[in-house]
Amino acid sequence: MQSLHVHVIQPVKKSGLGHIESWLAQQQATVSVTRLYNGEAPPKHANFDWLILLGGPMNVYQEEEYPWLISVKQLIKHSIEQDKIIFGICLGAQLAAVVLGANVTENPHEEVGWFDINFNESAQQHPLFSHFGKKINVLQWHGDTFATPENAMHVASSAACLNQGFVFPQQGKPQIVGLQCHMEWTPDIIDSLLENLPRNPNLPFVQTEQQMKHGDFITAKQALCKLLEKLYQSTLKV
Repeated sequence: MQSLHVHVIQPVKKSGLGHIESWLAQQQATVSVTRLYNGEAPPKHANFDWLILLGGPMNVYQEEEYPWLISVKQLIKHSIEQDKIIFGICLGAQLAAVVLGANVTENPHEEVGWFDINFNESAQQHPLFSHFGKKINVLQWHGDTFATPENAMHVASSAACLNQGFVFPQQGKPQIVGLQCHMEWTPDIIDSLLENLPRNPNLPFVQTEQQMKHGDFITAKQALCKLLEKLYQSTLKV
């Protein structure tokens, strides 16, 4: 097995690798982390094999409030140029989309809770996503959305959000996977985040604390780990 060096960009303390951590341990991967919430600066050079971009409550366009967004975007650009694998979640997917030239805008609905994402026909036939079938129930927590970048393949949608995932490039060996949802989150992560749950009961796609706590974490974990394994296998040299 090839050694795997993964670098993680973590914007907030409460939202870590979750289920991804155990998968990386199984691969005996070397993992380094930039903890942006501690004031750590992202590396200037892509001295790793994979770049994992985690989520956070900030927006990709808030560069004055969060100056590190500029250096993270630069790191993503360098990583793309050096053919690194990039896996982005929520904010991370939005950052990757922006660097690829796509727009990130406010979503028509705030989406917070367990909701189905529906995979389109192209995704169901794609080697990375075929195991998902037509749909899976997953955690969401976002207010913005990304457009599908040029030369990327649109993967899935939900009732509240048109763009739930993309893979770049559209054809050939995958380099970037972006997911709007949070299949990596564990029950402990949800418990730590619930104090920030929107309290407006009139929002159609925001669930209660009890609903947030009682989703199918195991199925989401299994689907995510299989996706990561497929992505890893696609990168191995023949």
